[in-house]
Amino acid sequence: MQSVLRKLIFVIFAFTLIVPIFKASAVKKDEGRGMKDAPRNPKSETIAHWSFVAPVRPAIPVVKNKAWVKNPIDNFVLAKLEQNGLAPSLEASKTHLIRRVSLDLTGLPPTIAEVEKYVADTSPDAYEKLV
Repeated sequence: MQSVLRKLIFVIFAFTLIVPIFKASAVKKDEGRGMKDAPRNPKSETIAHWSFVAPVRPAIPVVKNKAWVKNPIDNFVLAKLEQNGLAPSLEASKTHLIRRVSLDLTGLPPTIAEVEKYVADTSPDAYEKLV
């Protein structure tokens, strides 16, 4: 009975120490983090949790090197590279690609036969077939 009572006292004591820390760390209205326009919790002055904020699709950035872009996500990557004065790396060779895929999926390097088969495959969906 005493051990149960000790555990209960410990839990109550720990709870009384932790709750004020969370209340103190709550972001108050108009405090930093660039969230002045964030939705507010109507019952308090804290900012609504990010999981309750509806996602908004951002505008796709305009880039200079449109030939490099293969899907809309590439626009975001390339825009950040251009903003920092960088250029994208060259496309990896087929031998590098099969090695990366094999190591990622199996943890082992590809066999010589697998590499030769993939390099010889000239179809446009060779990578998809590999994966």
